[in-house]
Amino acid sequence: MPNITLNYTVTMPEPTTHHFDVTLSLKGEIPPEFVMRLPAWTPGSYLIREFAKHVGDVRVHLPQHAEAYICTKLTKDTWSVHCPPGTRELILTYSVYAYELTVRTSYLDALHGYFNGANLFLYRQEWQSLPCTMEIVPPPGWDVACGLPQVQKAAGYCFVAENYDTLVDSPVEVGPFQRITFEALGIPHDLVVFGKPEELDTERLLPDLKKIIQTTAAIFDNALPYAYYVFIVHVTESSGGGLEHRNSSSIDIPRFQSHTPDGYRRLLGLFAHEYFHLWNVKRLRPLNLGPFDYQSEVYTPLLWALEGITDYYAPLIVARSNILPVEATLTSWADALSKLFTLPARHTVSLEASSRDAWIKFYRSDSNTPNSTVSYYQKGALAGLFIDLAIREATDQQKSLDTVMGLLWGRYADHGYPTEAFEATIVEVGGESLRPILDRYVRGTQWFDESALAHVGLRLIRDTKSSETPPMGTTGIVLRAKTEPPIIQSVLAHSPAERAGLSPDDVLIAANGYRVSQDNWPLFTTQLGTRLRIHAFHQGILTSLDLDVLDPEPDWWHFGSTEAPDANTQSRFTKWIGRPYPFLKS
Repeated sequence: MPNITLNYTVTMPEPTTHHFDVTLSLKGEIPPEFVMRLPAWTPGSYLIREFAKHVGDVRVHLPQHAEAYICTKLTKDTWSVHCPPGTRELILTYSVYAYELTVRTSYLDALHGYFNGANLFLYRQEWQSLPCTMEIVPPPGWDVACGLPQVQKAAGYCFVAENYDTLVDSPVEVGPFQRITFEALGIPHDLVVFGKPEELDTERLLPDLKKIIQTTAAIFDNALPYAYYVFIVHVTESSGGGLEHRNSSSIDIPRFQSHTPDGYRRLLGLFAHEYFHLWNVKRLRPLNLGPFDYQSEVYTPLLWALEGITDYYAPLIVARSNILPVEATLTSWADALSKLFTLPARHTVSLEASSRDAWIKFYRSDSNTPNSTVSYYQKGALAGLFIDLAIREATDQQKSLDTVMGLLWGRYADHGYPTEAFEATIVEVGGESLRPILDRYVRGTQWFDESALAHVGLRLIRDTKSSETPPMGTTGIVLRAKTEPPIIQSVLAHSPAERAGLSPDDVLIAANGYRVSQDNWPLFTTQLGTRLRIHAFHQGILTSLDLDVLDPEPDWWHFGSTEAPDANTQSRFTKWIGRPYPFLKS
C-alpha cells in the first residue's frame, strides 16, 4: 500500500455563489506524475452524470514554490499532476458549482448546503483503498451532519473514512438544520431535517421510524450492521426521492407530505425503502457493484432484485410495523399493478432487460418511455410479491422471501455474490417449481398469475373510480401537465392516437370544432365509441385528423377478499403480512 496520507477540506466562504471550495492535501511518497479523476456517476443512481462539468480550475500548490499552477486537463474528468521528484507534500485546490438539490447531486445557498462526495472529491485509482480524512469548515452558526466517525480538531469538523469508497458513500448536510437524536436496538441514530418544523411532522414520524428499523432488522437476525446512522431529510417545494448509503440515507420530500394519509403512506414507504438498502445493495450486492468503477457504466441484470425487491419490502415492512392499516400496503401494490398494466412496454421488455438498460433509459425518460421500458422498481416489486407468495405456497408456508434474504445475507454479506446466486437461492428455498416462475416474471413478459393471491384470501378487482361521472375513454394520449393549449407528452403504442397519426409535442387546438384546454379535454374523451375531429399543430403546421375514442380501461384497481376465506387462508395472510386478516370489501 502506498505510504501517503490524504485530507480533503471543504469550505464555503460565499454560499450565495453556490460554490464549494475543495482542498486536497497529499503527504508522503508522491510520484512525480500522476492522474486525478472525478467520478462520472454516484453509486445507487445508475446514470453517467458528468459531475466534472461543475469543477473549476484544478491548481497545484507546492511548499517550495510561491506560485500555484493549473493542472493539465486530459479528458472531461481527468487531470494530470506534475511535481519535482522527491516531493513529500502537495496541495490541490479547486471549486465545485453546486446548485442542484437532489439526493444524488450537490447544493449550496445562503440557507444550507449538501453534497455527495462523488460530486466533489478527486481521486487517484491507485490510492482508492487508502484511508482519508475530510474536514468541513461551515459558515458561522451552521452545523454539520455526516455518517462518518468524527475526530476532534482545533477548528471545523473532521471525519475519517477507511477508503475512498466509504468517503463518497457518506453524504454531508451543512446548515442550521434540526437534529433529533434517538436510539433503536441500542444504536444511536440522528434524524437531520432541513425545513421548517411545521412542514414535517417529526413528532409522528420518529416512533414510526423506530418501528421500521426494528421490523427490518428482524428479517436479518435483529442485528444492525453499523455503530451510528443518520437520516438526512430535505423538505422541498415539490421534489421527492431517496438514495441509500452504508450508514445513512438522503431523502427529499415535498412540503407537508406527512400531513395527508396518502402522503404519509408514501413517506413511510420511502424511508423503509432506503433503510432496507442497508442490507440489500449496500452490503448484499453483485460482485461488480463494489469496489466501484466510477468512470464507466457498471452493468447488472439484477437491478430488479436490488431495487425492485427492496420496493416490495418497503410497504410490507410498514404493514408489519403496525403503523398504518393493512389496506395502505395493499393499496401500494394495487396501484403498482394498475400502472404497469397500462404500459405498452410490459408486453416486450423484461425485468432483466430493464435492469441492463437502466443507464440509458430509467433516468432518461422521454416521450417514448411508456413504449420502450418498464420500471425495475415497479415491476420488480410486483415480481417480489408473487415470488414470495409462490415460495410460501411451495413450502407449505414454512419458507418465504425472508428466508432467501437471510440465506444470502449469511453467505455473501460484504463480499458480493455472483450474478446467478440470487435466483439460485430462490430455487434452493422454494424448489424447482420456482424456475418457470422466474423465467416468466424476470426474463419473460407475461402477466402475473393473479390466482396466487387467493392463497392469502385476496383477489384483484378492476373498477372505475366513480360511477357518477362519465368515464374517460381510451385514446392513448398522455398530456403534459399545466400547458395551455394542451401539448402531447407521449403517444402509447398501438393506441387510437398512434393510428390517427398524432405525435409527442403535438399541440391540441380543437376537437369537433371546439377549442381544447386542459380542463375540457377529459369531457371530449367521455364520448365513448365516437370519432373526434382533431385539429393540432405538428412541427408548427396545422393538421386535421380523426381520433377514435375507445371504451375506458379500469382506473381503480384494489384488493378485495375472496369469498368466505377459511381459517387456514386467514392464517397464511397473517403469517405473510404479520397482521390479522382484514376482510376487505369488494
